[in-house]
Amino acid sequence: GAATFGARERDLFELVTTRIPWLLELEAAVRTDAVRLSPQMQKVFVLICLGSSRKGIADILQLRLGTVDGYVRDLYKIHGVRSQRDMVRLHGGSRITTTTPATP
Repeated sequence: GAATFGARERDLFELVTTRIPWLLELEAAVRTDAVRLSPQMQKVFVLICLGSSRKGIADILQLRLGTVDGYVRDLYKIHGVRSQRDMVRLHGGSRITTTTPATP
Protein backbone atom coordinates (compact mmCIF):
# COMPACT_ATOMS: atom_id res chain seq x y z
CA GLY A 1 0.00 0.00 0.00
CA ALA A 2 0.86 3.66 -0.03
CA ALA A 3 3.21 5.02 2.58
CA THR A 4 1.67 7.14 5.32
CA PHE A 5 3.48 10.02 6.89
CA GLY A 6 4.13 10.22 10.59
CA ALA A 7 4.70 13.17 12.87
CA ARG A 8 8.39 13.39 11.85
CA GLU A 9 7.55 13.73 8.14
CA ARG A 10 4.82 16.31 8.82
CA ASP A 11 7.23 18.29 11.02
CA LEU A 12 9.87 18.10 8.29
CA PHE A 13 7.37 19.34 5.69
CA GLU A 14 6.40 22.24 7.96
CA LEU A 15 10.06 23.13 8.46
CA VAL A 16 10.85 22.94 4.76
CA THR A 17 7.87 25.02 3.67
CA THR A 18 8.50 27.74 6.23
CA ARG A 19 12.29 27.95 6.21
CA ILE A 20 13.66 27.30 2.73
CA PRO A 21 13.66 30.49 0.62
CA TRP A 22 12.94 28.91 -2.76
CA LEU A 23 9.84 27.22 -1.37
CA LEU A 24 8.74 30.52 0.10
CA GLU A 25 9.17 32.04 -3.37
CA LEU A 26 7.04 29.26 -4.79
CA GLU A 27 4.32 29.97 -2.23
CA ALA A 28 4.53 33.68 -3.08
CA ALA A 29 3.83 32.83 -6.72
CA VAL A 30 0.19 32.12 -5.84
CA ARG A 31 -0.48 35.53 -4.36
CA THR A 32 -1.95 38.17 -6.62
CA ASP A 33 -3.75 41.42 -5.91
CA ALA A 34 -7.08 39.65 -6.48
CA VAL A 35 -6.41 36.34 -4.73
CA ARG A 36 -4.86 35.57 -1.39
CA LEU A 37 -4.81 31.90 -0.43
CA SER A 38 -5.18 30.50 3.05
CA PRO A 39 -2.03 29.03 4.61
CA GLN A 40 -3.43 25.52 4.14
CA MET A 41 -4.20 26.12 0.47
CA GLN A 42 -0.69 27.53 0.00
CA LYS A 43 0.75 24.29 1.38
CA VAL A 44 -1.39 22.27 -1.03
CA PHE A 45 -0.21 24.51 -3.87
CA VAL A 46 3.45 23.95 -3.01
CA LEU A 47 2.98 20.20 -2.79
CA ILE A 48 1.15 20.12 -6.13
CA CYS A 49 3.99 22.03 -7.76
CA LEU A 50 6.49 19.61 -6.24
CA GLY A 51 4.60 16.76 -7.90
CA SER A 52 2.96 15.21 -4.83
CA SER A 53 -0.11 13.07 -5.33
CA ARG A 54 -3.42 14.09 -3.80
CA LYS A 55 -3.21 11.09 -1.46
CA GLY A 56 0.31 12.09 -0.46
CA ILE A 57 -0.83 15.66 0.21
CA ALA A 58 -3.70 14.37 2.34
CA ASP A 59 -1.29 12.20 4.35
CA ILE A 60 1.29 14.95 4.85
CA LEU A 61 -1.21 17.63 5.86
CA GLN A 62 -3.52 15.23 7.72
CA LEU A 63 -6.51 16.20 5.60
CA ARG A 64 -9.28 14.14 4.09
CA LEU A 65 -8.78 13.31 0.45
CA GLY A 66 -12.03 15.13 -0.38
CA THR A 67 -10.69 18.30 1.24
CA VAL A 68 -7.51 18.09 -0.81
CA ASP A 69 -9.60 17.49 -3.95
CA GLY A 70 -11.53 20.68 -3.21
CA TYR A 71 -8.34 22.70 -2.70
CA VAL A 72 -6.87 21.32 -5.91
CA ARG A 73 -10.03 22.09 -7.88
CA ASP A 74 -10.01 25.67 -6.54
CA LEU A 75 -6.31 26.09 -7.32
CA TYR A 76 -6.80 24.87 -10.88
CA LYS A 77 -9.63 27.36 -11.35
CA ILE A 78 -7.63 30.25 -9.88
CA HIS A 79 -4.63 29.52 -12.11
CA GLY A 80 -6.61 28.62 -15.21
CA VAL A 81 -5.18 25.12 -15.56
CA ARG A 82 -6.80 21.73 -16.01
CA SER A 83 -4.20 19.35 -14.60
CA GLN A 84 -1.38 18.99 -12.13
CA ARG A 85 1.05 18.79 -15.03
CA ASP A 86 -0.17 22.20 -16.26
CA MET A 87 0.21 23.64 -12.73
CA VAL A 88 3.76 22.30 -12.46
CA ARG A 89 4.64 23.71 -15.87
CA LEU A 90 3.16 27.08 -14.95
CA HIS A 91 4.67 27.46 -11.48
CA GLY A 92 6.77 24.53 -10.38
CA GLY A 93 9.26 23.26 -12.88
CA SER A 94 11.22 26.33 -13.90
CA ARG A 95 11.11 28.01 -10.49
CA ILE A 96 12.27 24.91 -8.67
CA THR A 97 15.05 24.04 -11.07
CA THR A 98 16.43 27.56 -11.29
CA THR A 99 16.23 28.60 -7.64
CA THR A 100 17.04 25.52 -5.62
CA PRO A 101 20.44 25.67 -3.96
CA ALA A 102 23.10 23.45 -5.49
CA THR A 103 23.88 20.30 -3.55
CA PRO A 104 27.51 19.57 -2.77
